[in-house]
Amino acid sequence: MFNRAYILKYKVFWIIFGVCFFANLAFYASVINRQKLTIADLQQKYTETRQLNTRGLNSKDSFSELKSARRSWQEFIGKLPPVTMVTLGIKDLIRIISRYESSNNKLLFNPKKVDQLELWRYSTEITITDGYENIRKLLAEIQNAPHLFCIDKLSMAKSASEGKVDLTLGITMYSRLNNETAG
Repeated sequence: MFNRAYILKYKVFWIIFGVCFFANLAFYASVINRQKLTIADLQQKYTETRQLNTRGLNSKDSFSELKSARRSWQEFIGKLPPVTMVTLGIKDLIRIISRYESSNNKLLFNPKKVDQLELWRYSTEITITDGYENIRKLLAEIQNAPHLFCIDKLSMAKSASEGKVDLTLGITMYSRLNNETAG
């Protein structure tokens, strides 16, 4: 039934098969199992975070939750550019838009201090008419810009021009009042 001569005749095949089999086992044990454990751990943390956020402030450790939220807020504020650097973000946005915009809109930013927070809000709204592919590239560039832009409004409609799209975009940029890193 199982002949030794048969195995020796296809010795190279069986060696390659064995090496591949054990390499797959080692890969599964080291990489895939570790990934499964990481995924399970991340899902558990996600569930705990969602439960933490859905619970009211009536829980026993509400003070630590508030401290954690304050720390997260301070980290966020620390990542915002100071007021003195806002012009760089605006120039960057103008540079990005000027490459794609076929209409001749001017950007007018409305600065507004956010009540009771150490933030300034600079917002603008523009309409751009261009091809769909260029609109996609524009949005990707804004999203990947080094400055923190929030897209408040986004609407697209077929343009009166053949093969063009009208994009209405509301963009907001935030900055912190002080030049020191919040902490």
